[in-house]
Amino acid sequence: MILPWLLPMAMLVAVLAVALAPNWLIGILGFVALTLLGYVGVPLYWRLRQDPGDGNGESQQPALISSTHSRLPWPTVAIRRLRRVRAQRLRR
Repeated sequence: MILPWLLPMAMLVAVLAVALAPNWLIGILGFVALTLLGYVGVPLYWRLRQDPGDGNGESQQPALISSTHSRLPWPTVAIRRLRRVRAQRLRR
């Protein structure tokens, strides 16, 4: 899917447009465009990545942007992994 690449590429183009602007008016317009892109695009990007669940751990619909990574923060994942390994060792 092209959508995950769309926002970073658009922001890169906007940054380059501001940096390479031939005069101050184009620079200001580029800065405004970059700001609007950040305020609108970033929340939209993260909303598309969310996978709404029904409370039982099952998603009601697939995420529009699929992610192979866990949606949990990495410390939570690490702690769960340590607990799982520790429980397996205790069973042996």
